[in-house]
Amino acid sequence: MNERPSSSEKEQPVFNGRVGGSSPPSGSTYQYIVVRRELSGGALLAMVAHAAGESVPVFGKLPTDTRVVVLVASKEQIAEIVHVMATMTTSSEVVAGYSAILETDGPLTGSFPAVGITTPNREKLRQLLPLLAELKPWSKP
Repeated sequence: MNERPSSSEKEQPVFNGRVGGSSPPSGSTYQYIVVRRELSGGALLAMVAHAAGESVPVFGKLPTDTRVVVLVASKEQIAEIVHVMATMTTSSEVVAGYSAILETDGPLTGSFPAVGITTPNREKLRQLLPLLAELKPWSKP
């Protein structure tokens, strides 16, 4: 039986630095979710969920050991990612799933507030899209 902390026990916050830095086995699938740095609250969560769901490979399910990385970017950086991905001709060996989320209402109408990219070959994707290595992980504002 799984033991859960009782409601009287204080839960410890989890930060990127504390859980990050794992050493995934070679060949692990990565799902990069890149979101605009201005997003927060429900808008941020909605965009992360949208980009994650839309960038799942067409064949369905992600492997259970998939590493998900949420990165922050400026609107110009996201526009660069969208441009590179639109002009890139890659096989499923590099990009298994991709989606640029185009906002259709609210103050960000007409922009891309989030992008999702799923890859089985992290190193090759970073060669084709070096900006990914420059972006920082999302952390609370």
